[in-house]
Amino acid sequence: YGNPTPTPGWLNGITDSISVVVPIPAEDYDLLHNPYGNVLIELKNITRAQNVWVPIPRLRAMQADSITQPGDDYPYFRTFAEIEAELDTNVSVGELLHGDELRIRAAVSDRAGNKTYYDSSSTILKYDPYKPIVSAINGGNVFNDGLPLDTLVSDDFLSVSWSDESHDIDQEVNGVIIEGSGISNYDYKINMYTSEDVYQDTLMDWRNNELGMGVELPADREDYGLKHDHKFNFLVRAVDVAGNVSEIVHSDTIYRKNTRPVITIDSTIYAYEDNEYNVAIQVIDPDTATVLGEQLRYYGYLQTDESTWFRWKPQGPSAGNQFEEVDPDIDPNGIITWIPTPRDTGNVQMRVTVIDNDDLSDSIYYMLRILPTNDRPYFRFGDAWEEKYGFVQDLELPDTSFNEDLAIPFSMPVTKYIHDEDNNDSTEI
Repeated sequence: YGNPTPTPGWLNGITDSISVVVPIPAEDYDLLHNPYGNVLIELKNITRAQNVWVPIPRLRAMQADSITQPGDDYPYFRTFAEIEAELDTNVSVGELLHGDELRIRAAVSDRAGNKTYYDSSSTILKYDPYKPIVSAINGGNVFNDGLPLDTLVSDDFLSVSWSDESHDIDQEVNGVIIEGSGISNYDYKINMYTSEDVYQDTLMDWRNNELGMGVELPADREDYGLKHDHKFNFLVRAVDVAGNVSEIVHSDTIYRKNTRPVITIDSTIYAYEDNEYNVAIQVIDPDTATVLGEQLRYYGYLQTDESTWFRWKPQGPSAGNQFEEVDPDIDPNGIITWIPTPRDTGNVQMRVTVIDNDDLSDSIYYMLRILPTNDRPYFRFGDAWEEKYGFVQDLELPDTSFNEDLAIPFSMPVTKYIHDEDNNDSTEI
C-alpha cells in the first residue's frame, strides 16, 4: 500500500505497508481472541539469506495480531517501518538493500501456544526504493531555450518533448551494480494559470504516455479547449516498473489569447418603407474553429444627434423604441430584419456591434437610406381600408344627390374621405 498504490510484487520508495491475507478456520474456537496474539508474519530475504525467516512484529505492541474473526479474506498489516526495523537489525539478513527479493509466510497460534505455519506465499516482493529521473523539457511549443514563448492566438495546439537522458536509477550494492526496475511509463499533465501566472486549475489530469517522450495535442481535438487570456504548461513525470514516481518536471507557461471579431455589412442595401429590410451581418472570428468555439451577441444602435446613440428595442412602442412603430431586430445568426414605416424614411446613422464570449468586440457604422414607396390611395372606409388602416378613424362618403341641368355644375370636395400616404392633404381631389 502507498500513495499512489505501488506496483503489485514490488516494495518501493512509496510503500507504506503490506497486507497478508491469512485463512482462519472457523471450527477452531481456540484461535479467537488469544491475548498473546494469534497471527505472526515473517519475511525471508531470499537474495542474501535464503534459510532465515525473520519475524515482523507490530512495533506498537511488539506482538502478533489477535484473531477476531475467522474467514479467508481478512488481511493483516505490517508497516514498512516495521519491516525495516527487523530486517535492518537482523544479523543474518542485514539491512534491506536495493535489488533484494522477499518471500512472506504466516503462522497462527492457539491459546495453548500451539503454532501452525502456512506455506510461504507464491508472491515474491522485489525491493527498489529509488525514483527514476526525467530530464529537463527540451522541445515543443512550451520550450524556447529560455527565451519568451510565442503567444498562441486562436489556436489550441500544445506540444512538449523531453530527451532520452531520462532514466531509472542503478545502485552499487556490495561492489555489484544492481539495475533499477526500469522505466515503465511517462505521465503528463496540463495546468492552467491566470495571465499573471497564478495557478487556477488543472486542464488535463495525469495521462499515461507509455514510453513516448513527447506529446502533441492537435488543434482540432474535441476536448480540453484553451481559455482566452490564460497560460498553460506541461508537467511530466516518470514511473518505474516498481511504481516509484520521479520528481515532476515543469515546462514554461505559454500564453493563449483569442482574436476579436471583425464585422462587415453591405451598407449599399437600401431599406424601403413598408417592405422588409433583411441584411446579414458578416463576422470573421477564427475562434469559432477552436475547441471551445465561440458565441456571438449582436446589438444595434441609432444615432439621433451627433453624439447620442440609442439601442434598438424591437419589442415595440411599449419598450420605448426609437423608430415610428418598431425598431430593427437582429436574430442570433446576425440577420437584421425590419419593416420601416413612411415616417421612418430618410437617412439614418446606424451602428451594429458584435461581442464574443470574452467580451472582445467590433462595431461598424453606416448610413442607412430609407426610401419611400408610392402607396395607392384608400377611401377611408370599406374592407381594404380596415385591413390597411384599421387603427385610423373611418370617414365614409355621405349620401349625396343633386338635380340635373343645374346652372352651376355640381362639385363636392372628397379629399378628406381619401387617405394617401404620399400626398399632402391640402391637395384637393
